[in-house]
Amino acid sequence: MFRSDDDVYGVNKRELEVDSDSNEDPNRENLLDDSFEAWYDNIKETAGRKLELTNVPKENVFDAAVRLDEDQS
Repeated sequence: MFRSDDDVYGVNKRELEVDSDSNEDPNRENLLDDSFEAWYDNIKETAGRKLELTNVPKENVFDAAVRLDEDQS
Protein backbone atom coordinates (compact mmCIF):
# COMPACT_ATOMS: atom_id res chain seq x y z
CA MET A 1 0.00 0.00 0.00
CA PHE A 2 1.20 3.51 -0.82
CA ARG A 3 1.59 5.99 2.01
CA SER A 4 1.64 9.73 1.51
CA ASP A 5 4.94 9.83 3.44
CA ASP A 6 6.52 7.82 0.60
CA ASP A 7 5.90 10.65 -1.90
CA VAL A 8 9.42 12.07 -1.60
CA TYR A 9 9.33 14.05 -4.86
CA GLY A 10 5.80 15.40 -4.51
CA VAL A 11 4.44 13.57 -7.53
CA ASN A 12 1.04 12.89 -5.98
CA LYS A 13 0.39 16.43 -4.75
CA ARG A 14 -2.57 18.34 -6.12
CA GLU A 15 -0.42 21.41 -6.91
CA LEU A 16 0.53 21.91 -10.53
CA GLU A 17 3.69 23.78 -11.48
CA VAL A 18 3.47 24.93 -15.08
CA ASP A 19 6.59 27.08 -15.07
CA SER A 20 9.60 24.91 -14.36
CA ASP A 21 12.00 27.85 -14.05
CA SER A 22 13.02 27.88 -10.38
CA ASN A 23 15.22 30.98 -10.84
CA GLU A 24 12.68 33.29 -12.36
CA ASP A 25 13.95 36.29 -14.29
CA PRO A 26 11.25 39.00 -14.60
CA ASN A 27 12.79 40.42 -17.78
CA ARG A 28 12.85 37.00 -19.41
CA GLU A 29 9.25 36.36 -18.35
CA ASN A 30 8.20 39.70 -19.88
CA LEU A 31 10.05 38.89 -23.11
CA LEU A 32 8.34 35.50 -23.28
CA ASP A 33 4.95 37.09 -22.67
CA ASP A 34 5.56 39.72 -25.37
CA SER A 35 6.79 37.06 -27.77
CA PHE A 36 3.70 34.92 -27.19
CA GLU A 37 1.36 37.88 -27.64
CA ALA A 38 3.09 38.87 -30.90
CA TRP A 39 2.85 35.29 -32.16
CA TYR A 40 -0.83 35.07 -31.20
CA ASP A 41 -1.62 38.40 -32.90
CA ASN A 42 0.19 37.20 -36.02
CA ILE A 43 -1.92 34.03 -36.06
CA LYS A 44 -5.12 36.09 -35.73
CA GLU A 45 -4.04 38.38 -38.61
CA THR A 46 -3.18 35.40 -40.80
CA ALA A 47 -6.53 33.78 -40.08
CA GLY A 48 -8.28 37.07 -40.92
CA ARG A 49 -6.44 37.37 -44.23
CA LYS A 50 -7.32 33.78 -45.09
CA LEU A 51 -10.96 34.47 -44.34
CA GLU A 52 -10.92 37.56 -46.56
CA LEU A 53 -9.39 35.57 -49.42
CA THR A 54 -11.88 32.75 -49.16
CA ASN A 55 -14.95 34.84 -48.37
CA VAL A 56 -16.95 34.53 -51.58
CA PRO A 57 -20.61 35.46 -52.06
CA LYS A 58 -23.09 32.63 -51.71
CA GLU A 59 -24.98 33.87 -54.74
CA ASN A 60 -24.09 33.24 -58.37
CA VAL A 61 -20.81 35.06 -59.03
CA PHE A 62 -21.93 36.08 -62.54
CA ASP A 63 -25.04 37.83 -61.16
CA ALA A 64 -22.92 39.53 -58.51
CA ALA A 65 -20.47 40.74 -61.18
CA VAL A 66 -23.32 42.25 -63.24
CA ARG A 67 -24.58 44.09 -60.15
CA LEU A 68 -21.08 45.38 -59.45
CA ASP A 69 -20.88 46.74 -63.00
CA GLU A 70 -24.30 48.41 -62.59
CA ASP A 71 -23.30 49.95 -59.24
CA GLN A 72 -20.19 51.56 -60.75
CA SER A 73 -22.07 53.34 -63.55
